[in-house]
Amino acid sequence: RKLWQELLVASLPKTLLTDLRFAVFGLGDSHYREFNYAARKLHARLRGLGAQAFFRLGLGDDQHDFGLEQELDPWAESMWEA
Repeated sequence: RKLWQELLVASLPKTLLTDLRFAVFGLGDSHYREFNYAARKLHARLRGLGAQAFFRLGLGDDQHDFGLEQELDPWAESMWEA
């Protein structure tokens, strides 16, 4: 939580994380109005601070017939190849 609070400081320079490459996979449930909110917000904030996503944002949905693995398994396999 402390890290998140520090990342939200408005005065941080937009180039703070220019040397960071990252990937985010969120675990969520599409029955909730703010489905995968934390993953979306983290992805956007990291990019806003200059970090580069080296792989697409993954959004797992526990409500899918095959659960989170429906998205996680192919996402992880492809991410490791990236």
